[in-house]
Parts: sequence; C-alpha cells; structure tokens
Amino acid sequence: MKRAALILLTATILGCGASPDPHPDWGAGPEQPVPPEGEAPTAVTPDVAALTSLSLAQALARVDAEHPNLAAFRAYVDAAQARGEQAGLFPNPELMLRIENAPFSSGSTRDEANYVAGLTFRVPLSGRLGAAEEVGAREVDQRVLELAAQRQELHKRARGAFATALSLERAAGVQGQAQALATKAVELLEARVKAGDAVPADLSRVRIEATRARLELARVESLRQRALLALATALGDPSLQIQSLAGELESALELPALEELTRRLESNPRLKAAEAEVALQEARVELAKAKRIPDVSLDLFYRRLEATNRHAFDVGIGIPLPLFDRNQGGVRSAVAEQLAASARVRATRNELVRDLRTAHTRLSLLLQSVKVMREELLGEADNVLASVEARFEAGDASLVEVLPVRRDWSTIQLGYIDALREVMVAWSDLQVLTGAPTTP
Repeated sequence: MKRAALILLTATILGCGASPDPHPDWGAGPEQPVPPEGEAPTAVTPDVAALTSLSLAQALARVDAEHPNLAAFRAYVDAAQARGEQAGLFPNPELMLRIENAPFSSGSTRDEANYVAGLTFRVPLSGRLGAAEEVGAREVDQRVLELAAQRQELHKRARGAFATALSLERAAGVQGQAQALATKAVELLEARVKAGDAVPADLSRVRIEATRARLELARVESLRQRALLALATALGDPSLQIQSLAGELESALELPALEELTRRLESNPRLKAAEAEVALQEARVELAKAKRIPDVSLDLFYRRLEATNRHAFDVGIGIPLPLFDRNQGGVRSAVAEQLAASARVRATRNELVRDLRTAHTRLSLLLQSVKVMREELLGEADNVLASVEARFEAGDASLVEVLPVRRDWSTIQLGYIDALREVMVAWSDLQVLTGAPTTP
C-alpha cells in the first residue's frame, strides 16, 4: 500500500471541519477538537450507553435536542420575547404622600398641617410604547432567524463529522482487506518455502508487507476512534460513546443548475437574519424619533386642610420642554446603525454568491471524478487484483508482480473513498448555502 495515499486521505478527512455527505437530506463551522496523533481519545464516563449503528437522522436529532449552543440561542429568543413584552407596558403611576405647611410650634403641628395624598401618571403622547413594541417584535424575529442559522450550522458540522467517521470506517475496511491479502500471502509462501518452491527472501518480503498492512490498519482504526470522538463533540456531548455508524457514502446525484441555486440563495438563514437586523434597526430609528417628544406627567392629589377642616384636590400637568435634549444623538445613532445593517446585508449576499459559485464548480468537478473512478477504475482494479492473486496462488506469478498490484488496488480504493467524502463536502455546502432543510 502506498503510505502517502493513506496519509493524504486521513489527513484530509480529519483536517476538514466541514465535510457533509452527498445526500440531499444531509446537512461545519469551526473544526472540532481532535486529540493529537499518538494520544488516546479522551476517556468517557462509564455510565454512558454506547451507541451502535448511529444514523445521520439520529445524529441530527441529538443536535436539536441536546446541543448547548442551540439551548443558548433558544434562551436568546425567550429573552427577546420578554423584552418585547416589557417594552409595551404603560408606565406605573407614582403614589405621593406628604405633609405641607407643618409648623414647628409644639402641639400645633398635627392640627395645622395640610395632608396631601395623590397619584402622578406619566402619559406617553409620542407613540413611544407602540414603537418600543415594534422594536421588541423585530428583535424576536432576528433572534429566531439567528437560531435557525445556528441550527443549520450545527447540522452541517454534525454531517461533516459523521461523513468523516463513515469515510474512515470504509478506509478501515480497505485496510482490513489489504491485511487479509497479506496474511494469506504469508501462509501460501510459508507452504511454498517448506515445499522448496520459494526462497526465504520472498517470505521475508511478504511478512514485511503483512506487518505494514497490520500497522496501517491499526493507524486507520485509531483515526476512526478520534473521528467518532469528534462526532460526539459535534453532537454536543463529547462523553457519548459511538461504536459504529449506519449509512452509505455513495449516492446518485445530479448537478443542480446554478441559476436555480442562485434564486434559492435568498432563503439562506444567514441572509434572512441580516435582513431581519435591518428591520430591527428601522424600528429602532422610529423609536428614537418617538423619544424626541417627552412624556407628559399628570398629577391628581387629595388635600386635607386641618386648620379649616376642609377637603380639597389638586390637579397638575407637567410638560417637559425639549429645548436642549431632543434625542438628536439617539436618532443619528439609530440611522447610522440602520445603514450599517443594510451594508451587512449586501456584504452577506456577496459572500454567499461567491461561496455558492465556488461550491457549485467544485461539486461539478468532483461528480465527474467520482463517475470516472466508479465506471473505469474500480472494476478494472478488482479484475487485475483477482487475476494476479489467482496466478500467485497457482504459482504462475511472483511476489514482485503481486505486491505492486495490491498497492495500486488499495490506492484506488482509498482515492475513491476520499473523492466520495469530497462530494459530500461540496453537496452539503450547496444545501446550506441555498437554505435547504437540514432535517431528514
């Protein structure tokens, strides 16, 4: 086996933070932490049940139910809803109790003082409460869309980790076949050496090849365990023990039309969240303008005049005069934030169009490569290997002929697995960019 090919496959797989698969219902943000090579994966708690035959649908369901990032964004939505409810409440009245005109002379303070009790109401006349409610509603919309964008990002990350582990399972299978072939060759050559039909030097070479295959299998298995740990982390709980996965790398895909994908780009949750921020800033501009008109205060008091034993009432109104503070700074700040939000929408759309074109081009090339490998390489490699193995068992082929064929076969198999993983990456990128659903 060509060690460089395996190293390239495993390094590429583990080094890619976003590696979803080609299924339309599959759906990577920052790379997941992976222990350094040579170190054992982090131990998990013994009371956690091991997961076997974990499917992609089950993995995504775990993300929705258990990932702490989604729990945080759901809390943000609740907080925004609470702020919106609070913003629309009418100001509380103030209860006023006081004593007026109380003399200091002994014995006459209580009898000659005036007792006043009443309420002061603040009356918003500018529509500030309605504007504040609108700001709260727009903030809730933005938070909900941010939650959707975060959910899709976490689904993409989980798909990537799932595809990585599934690819390494396939790579381990290839290496297992290579080891089985090498072990079988050792047994055959040992029998020939005993019969005098082969020289010990050939047996040594075959044993070296078998040892190399065993070490490579152990290496791939170690990488697979690390990939499973990365998958558990992507699902939101690194203590999960995942033993095996259920799924297929291959899928019949057709390249979507770029024009159709570009039209669907408008449903991308990142773009929707950016547009929701514009609406939020527009509502804040209206609120800032409403605050230019101050609230009016209305006073209503009851008064008892002890000196004359009479009852009276006071009515007053307070009108602040906006001579200096007309919230001009607040309006300018809100308008600037609105302009910045509009600019971010344009920047986000430009980034998404660029990423879409890049992913579409990449997927087109990868689909062609996978098709060629599947139709022209895999079958031929299997035929060549079967032929040379049969000749070797019959004694018509030497070890020098067999070993290069085996290495070529392993290289082609590993290359095909890597190409499938790359297809999964590009396809998932397209799905996320165009706002496709992430649930099966």
